[in-house]
Parts: sequence; structure tokens; C-alpha cells
Amino acid sequence: MSWSRIAFAGLFMLSGGYRKSHASGSATSPSHSASATPRQVVKPLPNVEVDEVAAPPQSMVTFKRLMNIEQVCKDAYGNSFMKYPLLAYNGMEEERIPLNAEVKTPSIARMFQDAGADERYQPVFNVLGKVVADYHEVLPSYLDQRKAVPSGGRLDLNGETRAKLLELADTLSSACAALGKVDPPHQVPTKAIGQWRQAANSLRELSNGVMDENGYDSYMVEQQLGRGLGNAMLWVKAGHH
Repeated sequence: MSWSRIAFAGLFMLSGGYRKSHASGSATSPSHSASATPRQVVKPLPNVEVDEVAAPPQSMVTFKRLMNIEQVCKDAYGNSFMKYPLLAYNGMEEERIPLNAEVKTPSIARMFQDAGADERYQPVFNVLGKVVADYHEVLPSYLDQRKAVPSGGRLDLNGETRAKLLELADTLSSACAALGKVDPPHQVPTKAIGQWRQAANSLRELSNGVMDENGYDSYMVEQQLGRGLGNAMLWVKAGHH
């Protein structure tokens, strides 16, 4: 067989195969894939001003004997894992906080503003500060409902609590999307975003009544929020790198 006939046969088979695939609705065509997973729609970042994020009762704490930074953060922000951004903000190490040291405890939004967050990213930290506060506010209702469920049962949250947890998850996703696009020469804070994505997933599981048998799930949300903000603070202090 001549090379011209071989080439013609090859073209004929390719053309026929393409038509057959489209005519039969074959899964080989990406546009007709039955297994495609719907993509989650990321909502716009809510508008939160710096002063809308509540500040702790005290703007500064003098570190005394027998005090620990986790309790300071629990009292100030309702989340002991806020120690990660707070220590980085104050330029301190947890095991080396000197006696009588003055630990500044501004609002989360103001903390990032004072640390030098670029004004293009500041709105994200305003939103994240409100997420921490709102989760602290809804957590008691969630835990009360959880206590009423026998071991091994499924939690059926009331509509208000479930809606709030989903709202917080969506807001975190919006924050991750906003910081996932930064202007050069800045670098994306991937570690922080990773923690917040985990927190968003955890919140969605909580809203669906999924319960960890050891009760660590609601606790993990606090940890993921705090660690994410800690990594973000290091990112800001490193010039957004």
C-alpha cells in the first residue's frame, strides 16, 4: 500500500472515530462527561471595615507570673490558637515571654493593619477577623445541640445554626480566593490559605451533622483559623513573601 493510501485511511478513521464519539455521547468528550463534579461557586468577599471587627476589652496585657499566652488569647479573642498571629505580631516566642512584658492585643483587623498588611489585602483580614468572632458566637449553640445527641447518633442542627456555619464556610472560601491572586512581586500565602480551606471544609461537615467521636471537630476549626492567621502574619511581616 502506498504512503498516500495509508495517510488517507488514517484520516478517515480519525474522522469517523470523532463523529462516532460525538454521536454516541461518549464519556471521552469532556463536555459530555457524566462524572464531572460541579464546581463550587465562590461568593464575592463581604465588605467589612477595620472598625467593624470588635477589639478585645483590653488593648494590652502585662504578662505576669503563671500566665500563659493561650489563656490571654482565649480571653481576648475567644480562641486560644490566636496565639500564633499574636506572638508573631508582638515579635515574641511562646516559651520566652519575659515577665512584665506588654503584649498588645488589638482587634484582628487592626493587628494586620498595624503589622503592615498591604491595603489591597487588608479587606480579607477584616473579613477573617469577623469570621473568628462569629464562630466564637455560634459555637455555644452548636455545642448545646450536640450534647443532646446520644453517642453514635446524627446531629440535626436547627436552621439558624446550620445556616451560620455554612455562611462562615462560604466566607472563608471567598477569603481564600481573594488571597489566591496577589500582585507581583508578592507571593500567594499558600500555607495560610491551606489552613483556611481546611476550616471551611470542617465547617461544612459540622453544618451537615457530621460528628467526630472524640469531639475534636469543632476544636479543629479554631486551630485551623488560628494557624492560618499565624502563617498570614508571618507572610505580612516578610513583605508578603
